[in-house]
Amino acid sequence: NRIRQMSMIRKPVGFWKSLFFMNDVRKMRKAIIRYLQEEGIECHVDEGDLVFIYNDCSLTVEIEESDDSDYMELTILYTLDDEKYESLALSDKTLIAAQTNNETENHAVAFAYNDNLVIKSSYYFTSKRMLLELFRVHLYDVLETLGKMKDLSIKILERTQPRKRRIGFFMEPDYKEKQGDAGEQIAAKSKSF
Repeated sequence: NRIRQMSMIRKPVGFWKSLFFMNDVRKMRKAIIRYLQEEGIECHVDEGDLVFIYNDCSLTVEIEESDDSDYMELTILYTLDDEKYESLALSDKTLIAAQTNNETENHAVAFAYNDNLVIKSSYYFTSKRMLLELFRVHLYDVLETLGKMKDLSIKILERTQPRKRRIGFFMEPDYKEKQGDAGEQIAAKSKSF
């Protein structure tokens, strides 16, 4: 954790460069926060990352300078930590990620790990306008992938969980209507000897 905090420290830049948007991560964060607040979404900064909740899903936004170029990279992450997911077999977890990636044709990619599922989408940008336009597109892609992943996870969880069988019998609704008032009477009485 300490190493990650050290990597989040901004590179020192000169005074003149710090006046421009592309050299100031704080200005980038403020632009995204302002955009999300205009959409009615509350967010906060936690250890250098933006964290916001959209449709009961906690998403994280990381902004980093690329090591091999002068471009900035923005990454949108969603992490699913769930006990039901952890109980699945590794083959089912892999199936969820593989089918989600095959069914979606967008920038977001699902990763299956032993204890969680991660959806990640990232892009490089060169201006404030590009940052905000691509943020909207990539956020939509992450949410679309998340929806498909949840649907598929529910199907697999239903398939793997043992079915609960009812004890007794099932009365059809039309049978009740035919009985009229008799259908509302007691169905069984104890037999006295």
